[in-house]
Amino acid sequence: MSDYLNILKKTELRPNKIKIKEDNEVVLLEQDGAKDLSDKIIEWFTANPYPKDDAVHAFAQELKIDEHEFEGHIYKLLSAILCEGRSKDFKGSYDAKQIKMGMKVEMEHTTVPKVAEKISKDHLAEIADYYTRLAKMESEAGITKH
Repeated sequence: MSDYLNILKKTELRPNKIKIKEDNEVVLLEQDGAKDLSDKIIEWFTANPYPKDDAVHAFAQELKIDEHEFEGHIYKLLSAILCEGRSKDFKGSYDAKQIKMGMKVEMEHTTVPKVAEKISKDHLAEIADYYTRLAKMESEAGITKH
């Protein structure tokens, strides 16, 4: 443990990260600030939908983050949406009717059909008839939007 602390004391601190060497490989340990950065990125994009590249770079500069490093944070967030979830390691198959129902429902969260499909598959990987059950539950609650 003391070796670890000595490494931390010797490293140059960067915003939200500490670089250490472990087994000849540089490891970046994210501190609480990394979550704050993700939150700031999400809030900024929510307030500035479909921004131009120069606006994104200006925001990075405002945060005092290298523009290319900042883009890496954006890619990490995008990957977290598209590459994670219950469907990631799912080995089963999806019912085409459920996928179609799911995409219609999930388009309330996005304008991108592939994202709606991904969300649908995440739900269906957990419960094979998720959208049939959702429709029944919404019908019983008096909700008729789908």
